[in-house]
Amino acid sequence: MPTPTAWAAPLAIGPVTFFDARCANCHGALGKDYDPASPVHNDQAALVAKIREMVLAHGREDAAKFQPDDYKAQRTLHDALVERSPFVAITAHTWPNVGDLRGEAAGVQELELIIGPLRARAFVDDFQFVFTASTLAAMRQQVSDEEWLNAELVGIGPTQLRTRVLLRFGAFTGAR
Repeated sequence: MPTPTAWAAPLAIGPVTFFDARCANCHGALGKDYDPASPVHNDQAALVAKIREMVLAHGREDAAKFQPDDYKAQRTLHDALVERSPFVAITAHTWPNVGDLRGEAAGVQELELIIGPLRARAFVDDFQFVFTASTLAAMRQQVSDEEWLNAELVGIGPTQLRTRVLLRFGAFTGAR
């Protein structure tokens, strides 16, 4: 069974929509034409260098927006596509303050935000999802500070494979 993959830092460029717009023409929808045997898949530094090269060649107008985390997120997405595993990325948040929580996903149909005993769901549409500020504000009023600061975002794929992103102390700390 593939390992779920998540990217946790807010991003300037949505990794899945960028891939769909700039990379899928050659690599196939969600990387279906990738060759997992390619040597670049086994060398993370070489993979990031190749991604930088491709962004400059095929996403020139976006290249100036790319930050180090955006390249790392592209690499993480690439790994998920090669492994055919679910991928979830947070593209915008104001955590721990209340505001929209936005992101992108591939291989995930819906997401569940778990805060203490409370749960909210968002569906993935055109690779994107959002938990609105009003939903989060309603949840915030019903949970303790500890529960709020230990929230989880769970991506649910077509086979119920789950990708978890932990929200801790105002920052997204990673996947498990």
